[in-house]
Amino acid sequence: MTWNNVTAIERRTFYYLAFFALSISCSVAISNVFLALATLGMLHRLYRQPHDWHQMLPAKGLLVAIGCLWAAVLLSVILSPHPVISAKGFADYYLYRLLPLPVVLLIVRSRREILILAACALASV
Repeated sequence: MTWNNVTAIERRTFYYLAFFALSISCSVAISNVFLALATLGMLHRLYRQPHDWHQMLPAKGLLVAIGCLWAAVLLSVILSPHPVISAKGFADYYLYRLLPLPVVLLIVRSRREILILAACALASV
């Protein structure tokens, strides 16, 4: 397997996700490193097969719910007495926290992989 093989990229990114799930309750710094690696792995995978980006889109209902949430929070940020502080909170809570979602939707392919990630997250507690 080579570094640029799509299967190798997906496997490597899944390992990053598993380590992210395993470290999420233990260390913020370590989990951030693995989240960044998983995100870079997802972007590398999309670079190698750009026509597969539609696979990572969740169901339309979930997209609508996330869009409504973001619209409500952005309205709250705009109307806030301290919009700069609110904008930082929006970036942290509603952009960064949702970052694993597209990685999982693109990389995780089977129920077994979901169970592995769930076991890793439970093991971190």
